[in-house]
Amino acid sequence: MRTISVHNEMLPVDLTDSEKIDFGRRLAELGYEISGIEERKATMSKQLGEDIKALEQQANTVGACIRSGTERREIPVETQADDERCEIIKLRIDTGEILSRRAMTPEERQVSMFRDDQPRRREQG
Repeated sequence: MRTISVHNEMLPVDLTDSEKIDFGRRLAELGYEISGIEERKATMSKQLGEDIKALEQQANTVGACIRSGTERREIPVETQADDERCEIIKLRIDTGEILSRRAMTPEERQVSMFRDDQPRRREQG
């Protein structure tokens, strides 16, 4: 018989006892690495899920602003006492819009001797 070619092919080869032990160790290492990656994946997935929820909440807030044409902001508000009408009035300082109006309580109706808008008398010593 004459040889036409010599080449390598992947064929089954019986493992030695030492090789079986090495393969067992490698299999255990791979299992450990897989577990570590799965743990990291679960942690990352949880964090990404939280990030997505936070962004969805922001998107809902922005969408609500667009639909209503308004946004809730902190605006300076002044509370005034209308002594003539016995009312307490809350108004926006930026627009002058009256936010609420209510009757004074009995305590609020009592006129102080020294109101802020009246000059104070000197105490006699």
